[in-house]
Amino acid sequence: MACTQVCPTGALQPLEPTEAGRQTVSMGTAVVLEDVCYSYAGRTCGVCYRACPLPGKAMKLGLYETPIVNPEHCVGCGLCEQACVHMPQAIRIIPASQLAQEEVHG
Repeated sequence: MACTQVCPTGALQPLEPTEAGRQTVSMGTAVVLEDVCYSYAGRTCGVCYRACPLPGKAMKLGLYETPIVNPEHCVGCGLCEQACVHMPQAIRIIPASQLAQEEVHG
């Protein structure tokens, strides 16, 4: 949320990482690439979960800290993707516009 603190024009307004903020923000949804993720390979990681501003809601952990995304609560902020230690990242944000297109065509 640093961008909101330094925006010189006031175009960006700070939001609290709460459920109320979730209702006003929808940039996309995180998707875990299970075949790439360290935790799904049995190597405990959990970095993406610790980066999530809505832990326990937008993302939960399974066995070996496997990330489980709840699309109803994920805002698509990208902090999990940015924090992922695997290269290429094992978690990606699918933009809301792309998700909408898939729903129409899919």
